Amino acid sequence: MVFSVDMTLVLYYLVNMRKKNKLVCGVGENDYDGSVGTSGHMIPSYHCWNNMLNRCYSAKCQVIHPTYIGCIVCEEWLLFSNFKKFYDDNYKKGFVLDKDILKIGNKIYSPEYCRFIPVYLNSLLADSGAARGDLPLGVSALKPSIKSSRINITYRAQCNDGYGELIKKAFKTISEAQTWYSITKKRIVKEQVFRAFDNNEILSDVACALLEREW
Repeated sequence: MVFSVDMTLVLYYLVNMRKKNKLVCGVGENDYDGSVGTSGHMIPSYHCWNNMLNRCYSAKCQVIHPTYIGCIVCEEWLLFSNFKKFYDDNYKKGFVLDKDILKIGNKIYSPEYCRFIPVYLNSLLADSGAARGDLPLGVSALKPSIKSSRINITYRAQCNDGYGELIKKAFKTISEAQTWYSITKKRIVKEQVFRAFDNNEILSDVACALLEREW
């Protein structure tokens, strides 16, 4: 039996398979005309784009960082050239890309919601959910200690001060710890937002979003 082969279909299949194999994480297309690597290293914009795609679409990455499960990259940024333009227009040395600074809980990487911000400001937004469990933000339980045959459980509230140090304080109740955390966090965020804004490190949209946020 002789089968006829449509070479047009074969070529179409081969071209598309080759294109698919070249996609980053199966979704991102590097359509940039220039080189994305120098001396064995990725150029910064491509490295940032590659990391963003891995956080959203790599199962291996999400095993280590499960908070990224459900995150996606907008269609516009699936093309590297589009992301590179945003990067070149907004990136400052040492800054990091943040997806939910303007909208808490945002799961979409897009130019609408993403901003490059200083590391010290980004560190203030860490949740540490694994450490606190079901307790309120900023509060964790200290290990029980046995004193005079009574179990005394206390709680600790802690805040990053924006300079790499943690401010900690112990309380007898969750309510006390939560109140202290909320007041302290709001004060620290306000100080660091003014610091960043005065240094032209953030724009007014980021400043307003952080100052209006409840802690």
